[in-house]
Amino acid sequence: MVSDFVFLFAFDNTRTVRVVFAFYHTVVSLLKLCIILSSCLMNLDGISMVGEEFRKLTPAQLDAALPKLQVLARSSPEDKHILVERLNGGLMPKNKEEWLEAHPGRDWDTEKDLLLPGHYDEWKQTRRNGVGEVVGVTGDGTNDGPALKAADVGLAMGISGTDVAKNASDIIIMDDNFSSIVKAVLWGRSVFDNIRKFLQFQLTVNVVALTITFLSAVAGYQPPLNAVMMLWVNLISECKTFEILSVEKYSTKGLNLTDSSIHC
Repeated sequence: MVSDFVFLFAFDNTRTVRVVFAFYHTVVSLLKLCIILSSCLMNLDGISMVGEEFRKLTPAQLDAALPKLQVLARSSPEDKHILVERLNGGLMPKNKEEWLEAHPGRDWDTEKDLLLPGHYDEWKQTRRNGVGEVVGVTGDGTNDGPALKAADVGLAMGISGTDVAKNASDIIIMDDNFSSIVKAVLWGRSVFDNIRKFLQFQLTVNVVALTITFLSAVAGYQPPLNAVMMLWVNLISECKTFEILSVEKYSTKGLNLTDSSIHC
């Protein structure tokens, strides 16, 4: 069930936002029926709004709403793109010329802090260490292309998705199933964790061996490890250890890692 996987994401500090074109009351009723909205996500005062309200917000107002935003109904593809820009800052206008190109006919001096998605200098000042959030976007239509491209990770639907959406995405979900996104996150973190374990082992063994050999040579003693011994350490023991560490399967415990959360 989708709500089960959204609940797992909530424990992982990974927030999900539904950006849809459907009518507001239809979407909210459906999500409440599926136990996805509000209390299930441990966010009792979650915000849901329509695209018309979203487009009237200033950058500062949107930043205040983002932590609690759960549903954006009756939205346009541009709304989805703006939301992604505001979260990760990847395609924010970085100067006056880029801002004017995105807002033709508007005044930079009076409206630069009033129109979405804002500009890069203003956005950077409102982020901790000037770093945005990691954003994953799902989509299946041609109009989802810009948002998929702007996201850190774009996920297109393999069955219902258009060629434009697939080409703009980084990952294609072959079965159009939300649970596959959770599995992709788990596998990605598992591979990352396995590589980290192997590097810890590799560095520990090699640094210790090199340190002992260097200190013994400086002190004038016979090196405790000769060339054959070093070759044995590298080719035999480390290769086997790499095989063991690299095939460790993912676990739902990986969703407790909050330092690499993704917003979908």
